[in-house]
Amino acid sequence: MDITKTGPSGGVEQVTIFRQRGRTAATAVGVTALYVLAAFVGLKLAVVHGSVTAIWPPSGIALAALLVFGYRFWPAVAAGAFLVSYASGVPLVTGIGIASGNTLAALAGLMLVRRLSGATGPLDSVRSLLALFGGGALLAALISATAGTSALILTGVAAAGELPSIWLTWWLGDAAGVIVFAPLLLAWMTPDPFIRRPLRAVEVLLLAVSLVFAAQIVFGGWFFTGSQNYPLAFLLLPVLLWAGFRFGRRGATTAVATMSLLAVWGTVLGYGPFVHADLNTSLLLLQAFMCVNAFT
Repeated sequence: MDITKTGPSGGVEQVTIFRQRGRTAATAVGVTALYVLAAFVGLKLAVVHGSVTAIWPPSGIALAALLVFGYRFWPAVAAGAFLVSYASGVPLVTGIGIASGNTLAALAGLMLVRRLSGATGPLDSVRSLLALFGGGALLAALISATAGTSALILTGVAAAGELPSIWLTWWLGDAAGVIVFAPLLLAWMTPDPFIRRPLRAVEVLLLAVSLVFAAQIVFGGWFFTGSQNYPLAFLLLPVLLWAGFRFGRRGATTAVATMSLLAVWGTVLGYGPFVHADLNTSLLLLQAFMCVNAFT
């Protein structure tokens, strides 16, 4: 009698535990897969040493994943970082150093955002946004940039003379990845009534076309003549405001992320108002432009 009473209950509990573990495992695999996929996109924009990119989306994905799912998902971030390093062809020791730095940066960013933002969510107040951008992006990226650059130089993959350019680009890329892509993921993981209103498909299409068109005018070389770059960055502001006012956080963050990718791509190719003789100077100016737009 005791077995028949407790057996079904115990079986249900076991099934529930297995389902929870299955969901946890599936989420971890999804985080790793998204990290790797975003990394290959970021490496397409590599400008220094073939593996250091001007914008690194995985840094934003890692921080957003830890903010949503918690500390226990750090192995998923570490696995993604190591797989990317291994696939890029660096030595094993170098890859471990880079992956460790990226993982520690995500964990440090999580700690700083939670400590500095208080009880509010990362997108719920100016204080929390400052915590996300200042602590989760600018400060945490110091760890990944220092660890990654040190790994490249100490293992002989990069020359010591390349340290300043590699470190600066690495830091800027990781910080920009958090500023642009962490809010994007966080916005899409929370309800947003603006995006659910009916009969908005036409407006969404018009917004997308306008954004791509404006970005191509500014950063696509349509008005590029010789060595002159016209200061047309202001053309993007009305489109970004349109996205924010009409489609809330999801619209604003999606528009900023799209604009940022197109802007980095154009600047690396030598187009746009932020192009200078020194590539790092160009990227520094571009990062300031991207960060101001994202925060606004």
